[in-house]
Amino acid sequence: MATLILSAHAAQAQGDDDAWMDDLFGDAPPSESSNGPETGDPETADDSGASGDNAAASRDEGGSNAGRPAESAPETVETIPVQPLDEDQDEPPARRTPSRQIEEIVVTATKRESSVRDIPVSIDAMSGDDLTEAGATDLEQILSKSPGVTFSSSGGSEIRQQVVIRGITASGTVGYGGTTTGYLFNDVSLVNPSLAGSIPGIDPYDLATVEVLKGPQGTLFGGAALAGAIRYVPNKPVHEEFSGNLSAGVGNVSDSDGLYREYAGYLNGPVGDSAAVRIVGTRRSYPGAIDDLTADEDDIDSGRNTQARIIGTWDATERLSVELMAYRFEAEADASGATDNPDRRETDSRRTETPGDTWANIYRGEAEYAFDSFSVTGIASFIEKDNESIYDLTSFWGFEQVPGVTVLQLYEGHTEQTTGELRLVSSEPSDTGFWLLDEWDYLIGLYWLDADQIFNNTTLANLTVLIDPLTIPVLDIPSDVSATAGETAIFFDVTRPLGTRFELNIGGRYFRQESTGYLDSSGDTSGVPLTEQGYNPKAAITWHATDNIRVIGSYAKGFRFGGFNNNPLNDPDIEFTYFSDEINNYELGFRSDWLGGALRFDLTGFHIEWIDPQVRQSSQLTSTSYISNAGGARVQGVESALTMLLPANLMVTLNGAYVDARLTESFESSRGTAEEGARLPATPRVTGSLGVMHQAYFGRWMMNSGVNYSYQGDSNNEVVNYEKLPAYGLLGASLNLTRPGEITPTLRISGTNLLNETVAVNAFHGISTTGGSINYGLLRPRTVVVSLGIEF
Repeated sequence: MATLILSAHAAQAQGDDDAWMDDLFGDAPPSESSNGPETGDPETADDSGASGDNAAASRDEGGSNAGRPAESAPETVETIPVQPLDEDQDEPPARRTPSRQIEEIVVTATKRESSVRDIPVSIDAMSGDDLTEAGATDLEQILSKSPGVTFSSSGGSEIRQQVVIRGITASGTVGYGGTTTGYLFNDVSLVNPSLAGSIPGIDPYDLATVEVLKGPQGTLFGGAALAGAIRYVPNKPVHEEFSGNLSAGVGNVSDSDGLYREYAGYLNGPVGDSAAVRIVGTRRSYPGAIDDLTADEDDIDSGRNTQARIIGTWDATERLSVELMAYRFEAEADASGATDNPDRRETDSRRTETPGDTWANIYRGEAEYAFDSFSVTGIASFIEKDNESIYDLTSFWGFEQVPGVTVLQLYEGHTEQTTGELRLVSSEPSDTGFWLLDEWDYLIGLYWLDADQIFNNTTLANLTVLIDPLTIPVLDIPSDVSATAGETAIFFDVTRPLGTRFELNIGGRYFRQESTGYLDSSGDTSGVPLTEQGYNPKAAITWHATDNIRVIGSYAKGFRFGGFNNNPLNDPDIEFTYFSDEINNYELGFRSDWLGGALRFDLTGFHIEWIDPQVRQSSQLTSTSYISNAGGARVQGVESALTMLLPANLMVTLNGAYVDARLTESFESSRGTAEEGARLPATPRVTGSLGVMHQAYFGRWMMNSGVNYSYQGDSNNEVVNYEKLPAYGLLGASLNLTRPGEITPTLRISGTNLLNETVAVNAFHGISTTGGSINYGLLRPRTVVVSLGIEF
């Protein structure tokens, strides 16, 4: 169900009914007037002492004060002019009133703006501002606060990461292909439709929201979101003001001799009377923390991440609006970050450098025309992605003890993908005169995709003669696979009230995809076709038991397209094609708000049936990753989220999940028989987080601070012959000190993994027949960052 993570402070509760809460939660900070604005800014107050909407609400059209009869003349008193305060006087800053209600985040997960509490979708929504305040810079930090979601990475390139939502994964191996989670920048899918490919790691700086959608999202977002999706929504330009932000930071990373560095900024400005532009950029440099004992090199896994985007909006007429966006992503890693030691940040089996480079360009255009009762929106996007990386397979092949031998694989992938979408959205409930068709809020859309994908894989084995340094190539096997993909779909999502207490939501997506795969080593130049079509339904009914309690029951079908495998050595166990899989997701949820909005509790139970899972495996001939369909699985669990506003400007969040994910059918994997009842990998039974946030004032300065502890239970890296991954906890903290005004300086201190836990979060087995060793991906070490910024 909907939960709120790292909520911003809320709007003040209104009315005499909430006056009793002042004693419980404390008084607001002093302002210039007791009837002043919520921010406490005297410059926005009018002569009556009220401000903005409060001032308008306190007077009628005749100018009388609230509570007086309209015909009564207001009392007039003599006033004495007061000299305005100089800038150096101790003027109270503009500030947010202590929270009386938990703020509701507006999301566009249903392709229209809605409060996160009003949509029948299980979603964790985090505002970009809150993530920035907490010092979050990547998915690992963001998802640690989302119950039932796990993250693992082998470090280095952005491609080497895995997100698992509600246990839907059949492999704990971090690598290419096989993702069950969709990644979307706005509504542009970052996941390839039929070949393995890189996924850009979006920086949360200057985002409106990051939305973690749980359960199948195929109705609105297609086959890239089998078990759920992570959706990044950027801030749009503001037409009414010129504003900006600049910040720079430096950090200490445990087990590293280098420094973390970050630079970020945005600039927003109007262009004429009807247009605006917003330019955003970030650069983050990560020092390495893994030591190579063989080469006697320290901190080999350093990296850099650079992102930039520009968004322009234009209100061409009162009804027609246009938005254009360009986005650039670059990530460089000096090494993979994998190690042969699960307890220490060091490795002694590396034989070659393992850099990785990833970049992506995204271009998106949107035009919307608003009619009286509905709007029509057209969207076109183009994404281009490229990845180059090297994997050291010497230890995987069991040759790390053989002097002079090096085995490696060179990967290069490139994707170009064009999409188009046309949708019609109601702006008010339908009114046809026929009761069955009345009162529907509706969305109807058409979708189109065309993609070209290339994935090159070269396996090399070299022998270095030590007497006269000479490298002799022993093995050089190139293998190129490419694919084209095209998809068309029609989808709808409609909602209608049933009486005064019930609400029905139904939706569906009919799709057809045609792909053609080409494997150079097969000698077949005609390609192998793969055509799949189907229908993804969903339905939900909401019971508004009271104004503050809702019960939601829902069903949704998830679907993921099939695709093509690489096979560099023509391994007979690797089929060129693999086919689609699907899940049936059932949920029953409870959402509630108490104490006038100061306490929120949500509880969701779910049951998932997974049919023909796509299992990512590793060839025991070449250690190449590939995908096959096998068996079936069942996932059951419960998620809970509690948010409380406490005295002394404190807010507490407590989230947890229990997930039981198991095979329902046995199958033969590359490493042996996976038995019925075996636990699915990369899925702890228990996850949770506890966060405490506080706001305080010191004269003109405002301080926001927070502490968060997250926990993940133990898990397995595979379904058979597995390596046990231990349980661990992460402690993080942040402190933000600002001096609000026309120019607002900010000091931010944030820390992650403060206990410096060194724990393996994934493990990748080598070839068993040759005694290949295991490589591990570790938690990132303790990082403490201090940054200075200025907002204007």
